[in-house]
Amino acid sequence: MRTINSISKIMLTMALGIAIHTSAYAQPPAHAGKDKHGYFVSGQIVVKPRAGVAEQVLQNIFSGEHAVQSRALEKINARILRVPEGKEQMIIERLSKNPHIEYAELDRYYEPNFVPNDPYYGSSWHHQVMHSPQAWDITQGDPNIIIAILDGGVHASHPDLAADMVPGWNVVSNNSDTSDINGHGTVTAGAAAAIGNNAQGVAGMAMNAKIMPIRITNDTGGSATGTNIAAGFIWAADHGAKVASNSYESHNSGSTMNNATGYLRDRGGVAINSAGNTGAEQFYSDMPNLITVSATNQSDVRTSWSSFGNYVDVSAPGIDILTTWGPSSYGNTWGTSLSAPLTAGVAALIFAANPALTPDDVETILETSAVDLGTAGWDKYYGHGRVDAAAAVQMALTYTPPERDTISPTASINTPGAGSTLAGTAIVDVTANDNIGVTKVDLLVNGAFYASDTNSPYSFAWDTSSLGNADVTLTAKAFDAAGNTSTSSGVPVLVRNIVDNTPPVVTISQPANGATVSGRNTTISASATDDQTVSTMRLYIDGNLAASASGGSLSYNWNLRKVSDGTHSIRVEATDASANTASQLIEVIKGGGSTGDGGGGGTKGGGKGRK
Repeated sequence: MRTINSISKIMLTMALGIAIHTSAYAQPPAHAGKDKHGYFVSGQIVVKPRAGVAEQVLQNIFSGEHAVQSRALEKINARILRVPEGKEQMIIERLSKNPHIEYAELDRYYEPNFVPNDPYYGSSWHHQVMHSPQAWDITQGDPNIIIAILDGGVHASHPDLAADMVPGWNVVSNNSDTSDINGHGTVTAGAAAAIGNNAQGVAGMAMNAKIMPIRITNDTGGSATGTNIAAGFIWAADHGAKVASNSYESHNSGSTMNNATGYLRDRGGVAINSAGNTGAEQFYSDMPNLITVSATNQSDVRTSWSSFGNYVDVSAPGIDILTTWGPSSYGNTWGTSLSAPLTAGVAALIFAANPALTPDDVETILETSAVDLGTAGWDKYYGHGRVDAAAAVQMALTYTPPERDTISPTASINTPGAGSTLAGTAIVDVTANDNIGVTKVDLLVNGAFYASDTNSPYSFAWDTSSLGNADVTLTAKAFDAAGNTSTSSGVPVLVRNIVDNTPPVVTISQPANGATVSGRNTTISASATDDQTVSTMRLYIDGNLAASASGGSLSYNWNLRKVSDGTHSIRVEATDASANTASQLIEVIKGGGSTGDGGGGGTKGGGKGRK
C-alpha cells in the first residue's frame, strides 16, 4: 500500500458564507421570481417541442406568446425563452396545452449544498471509513479518466490540483473562464481528485484522475439556474468526462435535467449529485440517470442536516472533510456537497479498475458494494448504503456484466386510434418498453422515417398538411442500447386536410342517351372525374345495381337476351374520397330481335339485326 503524505497546511477559516438550504438564501438571486417551491429566473422559461415540429411553426408559437428564444440546449432540444416578467406561469400553462410542445417549465435557481466554515481541524477520517487505502492498493485512478466538476469554477493553480487540471468551460458566459468565483468548486474538486502522494496537502479519492472545471454560475453568492446545470452535464458529455459531479440541489428541475443527465449516460458518463442539506425529507422523484448521495458522519450515521427521500441512491461521508480551499490552502468542510464528489471519485476508481464497464455497471457496483446502513436493503436515508471504495474497486475487477441483451423492446401507438380522421398537426403518442431500457423511438409514416424521440413519454407532433387527403399507415420503431429493435403494428388513419364539397362529374360514353340497343349484348362504358379522388362507381339498370368498380372507370357487358323490348334506364353513380356523390342517367331502347351481336348507337326505332 502506498502511503499518502501528510497535510502541509491547514486553513481553519474561510470567508465564504453559503446557505445550507436551497430556500435559505443569504440574498435572493438577482433578477428572481419566487413561488412556493423557491426562486426562479424572472422572465425566463424552458420549453421542449415535440419531435417533428417544424422550426417555423415553433417560432410562430413562441411569437404568439410574446416569447423570444434566447438560446437552446441543442443536444436535448430544450429552448430557453425570454417572456414577459410576471407571466411565466401563465405562458407555461398555455404552452403545456399546445400539441406541439412536450413540456414547459420554470428555470429555477439552485444553491450549493454546504457551509464550508468549520474552524476545527479534522483528519481525513473519511478515507479510513470508505477504505480508500485498500482501494488505492489496486488503483489510484487513471489519468485518462476525467471527472467534471459542475460548480462555480476551480482554482486551477492550487498546488494540489494544478497538475491534474484539463480545460473546462463556463456555460454561463460561453467562454473558457472557469476561475473559482466563490470557493465552492475548489472544495469539491479536491474531495474528488486532489493529487495524492505528492508530499503536500490532501489526497482526493481518485488522486490520478483529471479534473474538468465546468462553471455553471457567475454568481458570487453561488446560485445556478437549472438550465446552466443541464448545459454543464451536456458539455461534460461532449468533452469526454466519464464522471460528472454536481453539488447543487437540482433534483426538482424537471424534464430538462433528466434529459441532460440521460445525454451524459448515453455517452458513457455517470452523473452524481448531492442530496441537499435541509435535514428533512424531500419528496423528489428519483431521476434514473442521476446517482444521488446523502451524507454520513464518523459513526456511519446520517448527519442531522442531510436531506433524505426516495431519490437517494447511496450515502457517503460529508462532515469534517479535509480538502482544498482557496488558491493554495486546505481546510475542513461539511455538507452533501462533499459526499457527492467523494462518490464521484469512487466512480472514477471503478472505471480505472475496469475500463470496459458501462455507466449502468458502475451504478450497480456502487450500490451493490455499499455498506448497508439503517433498515436492511434500500431505505430513504442511506439509499443502498454507504459507499465503500475498496469493495467497489474489488468488485469492478471481477465484475461480469449481464449477458448481452437480446430481448427486443416493444412499441405500440396509443393515439391516434385505427381509422381516425386527422388534419393539420396530429399528436402521435407511443408506449415503448424494454427489459433494460429504450433509447429512442422513431415514428414512421407509410414506412418512411418522420422523427425520433429519445425521452419517455414518447410523443410526436405530426404535420399532415403536406399530404392533403390520403390514407396513411403509422408505425413506431423502438430501439434499445444493445441495438435490438422492434416495430409496432401499423395503425391506419385517414388524413383529410382538404374540405371537398365538389362531387365528381360522371360521363356515360356508351351507349348514347336515347340509343337503340339490340342483339345478344352491348357494352356500357362510363368514367368519372373529381378534383380529388374518385373512390367508387356503381351501375344501375332499371334501378337495380348491376356492377361496381373502384376508381374512375367502369365497363360492363350488358346481356340483352333476357331484356324486354322497350325503354330502359341506365344510371352511373360515382363517390369521391369525401363521400360526395353524383350520377348521370340515360335511357336506351331495346329493339326487336335477340340473336344479333349487339347494337349500340343506332337511332330510335332503327338498328338491323341478323335474320
